[in-house]
Amino acid sequence: MEDTHYSLILECVEYSIYRHTNEYLLSNTYIIKNNIDNSCWIIDPGDFEFIRKYIQLKLLNLNGVFLTHVHFDHLYGLEYILKCRPDVLVIGHKESLSGISCSKRNLSRYYTYEVNCILPQNIKDVKAGDIVPLWEGASMDIYETPGHDSSCLSFYFNGCLFTGDAYIPGLKTITNLPYSNKLASETSVDFISSHFDKGTIVCPGHQEHSILYKINEQ
Repeated sequence: MEDTHYSLILECVEYSIYRHTNEYLLSNTYIIKNNIDNSCWIIDPGDFEFIRKYIQLKLLNLNGVFLTHVHFDHLYGLEYILKCRPDVLVIGHKESLSGISCSKRNLSRYYTYEVNCILPQNIKDVKAGDIVPLWEGASMDIYETPGHDSSCLSFYFNGCLFTGDAYIPGLKTITNLPYSNKLASETSVDFISSHFDKGTIVCPGHQEHSILYKINEQ
């Protein structure tokens, strides 16, 4: 697929993981594709046209959407996904799920693009320790990593950690927004740096992915 903001992060026989850099605030959308049955999961849906074209081109079936946190630049594409698939499963922190339809909570009210998404029909509120099945033999582990926002979650799948804005390698976490907490952020960053295997691929909400041990050596 031709796209200057599109990259392959990891590929094996069973699955592939792709990253798309969105036009709005350069946030990242990730797609986990099952190479066996052509199903997929989306993490932080942004540019809907990219998502639509990718799914159509690859003839994929969208199983569900994960939200790392409530901020609009990580969920604005959900508005259009729900218009096409109102039954799609949306997974996130309870504050993310409620904030989808509130432009004040998702902060879009203060930008040029206001997001007031309809509430999904099919939602799953998750917390630390939960495990979400993706397909037979594969699952997503849930971690709570608050600080940037109280809704922040990180998702771990087969050596890849999707951190949203809770942890962006090389950048100081933003903690001057409503519902931010600097101390909680420091705790979350320390947890991510020490808890996961040094070969973990960190897939942040902005910028490139990195290997954890290389980040810790900086």
